Amino acid sequence: MGRRIKPAGHPGVYWIGVKDRLQHCGPAARPVARRGRPVLLGLVLGGLLLLAPPPAGGFIILTNGYFRDTESGSYWIPHGFAYQTINSAVFATQSPAQIEYDMLEMRKVHANSLRVDFTWGEIETNDNQFDWSRTDHIVQTAEDLGLRLFPLIGYQYPPSWFPTQWLAVKQNREQSNIINYEHPDARSAYTDFISRVTGRYQDSPAIAAWILGNEYAYFDLWETNDPHLFVGYDSISQAAFRNWLSNHYCGSIAALNSNWGTAYSSFDEVLMSTNYPSDRHDPGYHDLIQWRKQSIGDSVALGAAAARSAD
Repeated sequence: MGRRIKPAGHPGVYWIGVKDRLQHCGPAARPVARRGRPVLLGLVLGGLLLLAPPPAGGFIILTNGYFRDTESGSYWIPHGFAYQTINSAVFATQSPAQIEYDMLEMRKVHANSLRVDFTWGEIETNDNQFDWSRTDHIVQTAEDLGLRLFPLIGYQYPPSWFPTQWLAVKQNREQSNIINYEHPDARSAYTDFISRVTGRYQDSPAIAAWILGNEYAYFDLWETNDPHLFVGYDSISQAAFRNWLSNHYCGSIAALNSNWGTAYSSFDEVLMSTNYPSDRHDPGYHDLIQWRKQSIGDSVALGAAAARSAD
């Protein structure tokens, strides 16, 4: 079972967040006033997370928008630090002794929780080869100190061993260093990692929640080009975009042409725009942005399902 939230005064269990149904066809699609359906993800602490039981062993519930500890009956407000760990790309290379010292000092100033990095490439050092020593140490230290953790486990930057064909392609057709959100093998590797890390620590009282994503984008956040070069210009992503357009316009290329001011004879001819509209008015580019958001959301949702199944 996944991590659950038990609403106050409600006998059942539900997943945080409600997602409105959307009309699926036409360029002017808007949310429809219908009964919402539960989804797995909540946008909290700058990322997408699933809630977990607190150290006392009970549930964390949401009451009037706040966390509540069901064991004590009191509100539980996370206060602490975003503590970067085992992430050499940002020079977070602390030794175990430094980790222990830092976490103890943060506990001394009454921190009760930390956001930490469980960086994919630092844990899965090669395909299906895992080094859990540092994350085991962080979790155990948190348990010893009575700290709750919000581990960040979802990244757009995959491990260095990733095959190049699983990486996104830039608009200038160069290979990027971020994950291809649409590639089925890249998605499989991502969900496998999420499943393994959440399953490993499912019984730890230190885990408050899993942050399943942070700063996802269809460009490289660390790129030096200004403006950034967008990605998604590979055949798999292009096919996914065309399929999204076909569904969005109910299979009518005439409807797309009417909205875009184009003359395509089929969806197979449609190409992704590579230029950001200077006047911000470009229906084709607007549709591309909507697809990018859907693409990232679909990919992260697979990670959420993996976490729910493993944890």
